[in-house]
Amino acid sequence: MNKKIGSVGSLFLAVGCVFFPQHNVLAAPSPVNFTVSMNEAVNVSGCPSNCPRIAITVGGLARYASYSAGSGTSSLTFSYTPTVGDLDLDGVTLSSPVDLNGGSISDLNGNAISNLTFTVPNSSGIKIDYPSISLDFMNDRYTSSGSVYTDLPTFLGAVAGTFSRSTTATYYDASGQLQTAAANAPRFNYDPSTLQKLGLIIEEASTNYVLNSQFTGAAVGVPPPTITVSSGGAGITANVSAVGTHNGENYMEVTFTGTSAAAGTIYPAINFIANNTTAAATGEIWTESLHVITYSGTSPQGFNMELGELDSSKNFLGATYASLSTGGYLRATRTLSNANTAYIRFMIYSTLTNGQSINRTIRFSVPQLEKFSYQTSYIPTTGTTKTRGKEDLTVPVGGWFNAAAGTLYTKAYNGGDRSVAGLSALQTDSNNRITLIRTTTLGIEHLVNVGGVTQAQKTISGNGDYLANSGCVAYEINNVIGSVNGSLTTNDTSANIPSITKMLIGSWGAGGYLNGHVQSVKYYPQRAQDAQVQLLTQ
Repeated sequence: MNKKIGSVGSLFLAVGCVFFPQHNVLAAPSPVNFTVSMNEAVNVSGCPSNCPRIAITVGGLARYASYSAGSGTSSLTFSYTPTVGDLDLDGVTLSSPVDLNGGSISDLNGNAISNLTFTVPNSSGIKIDYPSISLDFMNDRYTSSGSVYTDLPTFLGAVAGTFSRSTTATYYDASGQLQTAAANAPRFNYDPSTLQKLGLIIEEASTNYVLNSQFTGAAVGVPPPTITVSSGGAGITANVSAVGTHNGENYMEVTFTGTSAAAGTIYPAINFIANNTTAAATGEIWTESLHVITYSGTSPQGFNMELGELDSSKNFLGATYASLSTGGYLRATRTLSNANTAYIRFMIYSTLTNGQSINRTIRFSVPQLEKFSYQTSYIPTTGTTKTRGKEDLTVPVGGWFNAAAGTLYTKAYNGGDRSVAGLSALQTDSNNRITLIRTTTLGIEHLVNVGGVTQAQKTISGNGDYLANSGCVAYEINNVIGSVNGSLTTNDTSANIPSITKMLIGSWGAGGYLNGHVQSVKYYPQRAQDAQVQLLTQ
């Protein structure tokens, strides 16, 4: 669409309205065309080496829209072709007059046009975002130096990148179905409740200590091996009332009925691990998780999911709880605090006293117990513990990279992890790197290290658990700045830049795995203007 937006003397300038959204992933963008309307037909000469042109400022850099068509008519087209690395998210700026650049514009009789000034139009809608390398995991679009790829494996093949995971792993697809990815296959995950796409999963290795999370061997009236269904005491019946599959998750359903006839308190319960199965010690951090699919019937007391500490004689020492009343995907995390802790237990239970009645049915799936401060993706087990392998995504530097200056952007979705984790990193090793890091307090930090010595380091508070953060670091020698979710850091004006051999995504190379979802990564082979760094993360 062209529209007339400015004129002086004999010139009218119209712009081919091209809008590049802030976080669109681009290959080589189409040229942006500007049309100059003259009051008479003109000839243009000097091309290709001395084409008339219009000066444009793109993110603080000088660029030009050069004459491309229209000689012999009264309508001339000038075209700006973005350069790899161009970034201008608040709109390019044109400059008057038309620059002849050694060429000429004359009427059909050969008389030079003397007035080439024009009213500078409002070009704030022309926004340029042209990274040299880009991975958009939300839209399955990947680019490198102008070439576009529609799947991650093809992109990695083109840039000599690698993705590795030594085991299978699970994820939820766009319809909320639990699926299994083969070893070394990337996982693009969706929230199983909202069906919101979360991005590419990057996780460290983890073990599920629930021995039979798939309920292998269960049947109506028969609990599976290693899982105990207990009535708790006289008068109560506890039975496996159904087994099946829900959205790809194997489930078990347990019904508790009756009236307690015991003299004291009883605890109808489901134990996912035996009380003396899983050794634990004070200071360790554990997380349990469970999907409560349905929760129906009546009970004088609600059921809780418990993550409990036991001593060597299996005496109860303390616990963390999550209520089953809300249903859905539940988790509980506990730092073991008792000096006598010897075991940990994972159970669902209620509390009944003499004469109290119960008629409660619970359908649940994907129980998991991990020695972590957070929950990772589900690890199916069928009789023994199972470990999912760590995930590494690496791209070696190539033609897309500038050793002297650059801008690194990452958008990632927190997975609930409170450890130090890498969103992305440019590095040779852990002592020589430029890294975007999530801190233990959920801040987003940029860090520049050379030979293990910190050159630049700033942190801005990020969003909480299970929310997205956008972070950026722009760097060149003695000029490093960052931005998080639209807030700009101060500038580090005394900083060397390390030698870089690779880009890591979702980690920072010495552990520090995201244990969450990467949504977008971009790299620009220039130190972007401060204002553009800030806009990039909004």
